[in-house]
Amino acid sequence: MIDNYRKSPASPSDYFNKYRKYVLALAAISVYAALGFLLVPWLVQKNAITSVREMYGSELRLEKVDFNPFVLSLRLGGVELDDPAGAPIARVEELFVNFQLSSLFRWAWTFDEFRITSPELFVARDESGHLNLAHFFRGSGEEKAEAQSDLEPAITPVLVFNFIIENCAINWHDEVPVDTVETRFGPINIAIQELNTLPNRSGQQTVLITTESSGTLSWTGSLQLNPLKSVAHASIKGSHFPLASAYIHHQTGFDIVEGDADVELDYAIDTMPDGTLSARVDNFDLAFNDVVVNTFSGAIGASAAANPDREVLRLPEIRLTGGTLRWPEKSISIAALSIDNTLVSLYRDESGTLNIDRQPTAPDPGGEETGERESTAADEDGWQISLQSFEINHLSLNLEDHSVEPFADIGIADLELSVSDISIVPGARFPTSLTLQVRSGGTLAMEGMISILPEVELDFDLIVENIALAGAHPYIKPLADVHLDSGAINLNGHIRSSREELLSFAGDLEITDFDISETDEGSRLGSWKRMAASNMALSISGQSLEISEVLLDQLYGDIVISEDGKLNLGRIEKSANDNATNSTNEAEKSGTIDSKLAVTVGRVVLTQASADFADFSLPLPFSVKIENLDGNMTTISTQSSVPSTLSL
Repeated sequence: MIDNYRKSPASPSDYFNKYRKYVLALAAISVYAALGFLLVPWLVQKNAITSVREMYGSELRLEKVDFNPFVLSLRLGGVELDDPAGAPIARVEELFVNFQLSSLFRWAWTFDEFRITSPELFVARDESGHLNLAHFFRGSGEEKAEAQSDLEPAITPVLVFNFIIENCAINWHDEVPVDTVETRFGPINIAIQELNTLPNRSGQQTVLITTESSGTLSWTGSLQLNPLKSVAHASIKGSHFPLASAYIHHQTGFDIVEGDADVELDYAIDTMPDGTLSARVDNFDLAFNDVVVNTFSGAIGASAAANPDREVLRLPEIRLTGGTLRWPEKSISIAALSIDNTLVSLYRDESGTLNIDRQPTAPDPGGEETGERESTAADEDGWQISLQSFEINHLSLNLEDHSVEPFADIGIADLELSVSDISIVPGARFPTSLTLQVRSGGTLAMEGMISILPEVELDFDLIVENIALAGAHPYIKPLADVHLDSGAINLNGHIRSSREELLSFAGDLEITDFDISETDEGSRLGSWKRMAASNMALSISGQSLEISEVLLDQLYGDIVISEDGKLNLGRIEKSANDNATNSTNEAEKSGTIDSKLAVTVGRVVLTQASADFADFSLPLPFSVKIENLDGNMTTISTQSSVPSTLSL
């Protein structure tokens, strides 16, 4: 009975039939795994290398290829790409892509992660301007046209939840400039969440780029590609001038050797219903710090021996704040622009060339017409540009001039300039104030209005106090053999300039404590305590100068006739006349001389004048001294033949 209940042993076929579906599933998984883990990496490596070689003539090497068929991830390690000549194009430590099956439900190519680790790009441009990456974008015009004609208007839907580039570097080699430029950008880190081309879906991005000179470029915000929409904050910090200077110093003759630049802004870009773009920029701030600019002796057309590198500009700070832009409204506004503690150093050599002079360029044929067209186009564009405040604070300027003998060392010790409410609205007037201190002594102050459109107009009150004349001595010596021992100029009046009147001045002029001597002999030629011209009215366009009264207080003259009959004033007169004649001839040749200036002086007054006169050319030399001379002269005019009356 017991044997009847004992089961007979199951055969292998019975086991297979019972677990058939599990066995088949396991076999399918094993085959799928084998294909995924073994075949796919081989196919990827083989096809990628072959395709790159056939399409671009370049060599691609893949050190390691891994594919996980269960999580649909692809990992490439040790990626190396060379150009057809064998020079490196790109190196990637690792590229990782994780595909999502949810693409079937989203109707979009969906990736959970796309990560590139330590990519390094080698970008180069040869002397002809050919880019080493150009062959990757080659293709005949017919192929491009055909591809474009077959292109569907719809954008391929793509969604990448995490797009990451870590520790990227870009090496730049450029042989187009006179001196080869080499620099490195990196590390570059980019992190984008939900990078996609799906309609009305934005992603969050962060980009950080570090330059070779430790400058950084950062960008944080959102980006939507379909339709285009982006809101972000961008900034540039640190030193970027050496790279920029490498491209401009040969053409401009200036080399930016030091300096940092900081830029920050918020922006928003949106696509309007009609398909056009709108843009908004707010909180635009720009600062240049500790900028040093030298002249560049290696500039095109310059001589390193004749023009050694010299510092020409030291700019501790220039700051622009509160910048905004609106498009399509065509509006730009800036809250403030300030330049602080600037030092300008100018050098003029024996030939009269300034260290900031550049070689003249050929005029552009029809340039005037081009300028008119550009100006008209700008007006028609209707841009609205405004600057609320512009300031220059504590600017110093030094000029070392070796074109005169003795060389001149002059300058401005301190300059302050303030202009407000600047705009390009025709007829707008900008309140302006300027004060400066001359290094050799004295001040100048101007207060008034400036207008730039439709024509430049100036309207200022002008005050000059005690500016020393001695600084002008090197420029007078080539004209006359004299030495300015002392003297100061004072000016108080109003100046105007407009389209109708090139320059006009109305006010009072005073020169005090004036003393001049003969350079060779060292003898005193003349002096006065005070010379005052009251109620002056100068008109350059009207070619007229009117003065109500000229007062000469304590005027002194030393007149000597030597044994050979030469007047001491004559020793300087010839040089002065020769220079004046040469200048006149040159001006006449250039056609710059207009009608003579009409001068009218209402009255000349002498008080306490004196003179020493001696004549050693006579058989009996004699000398005489004149003291306490007072007198006056009635109206003098270059346009009238009526004689003046002199009373002494």
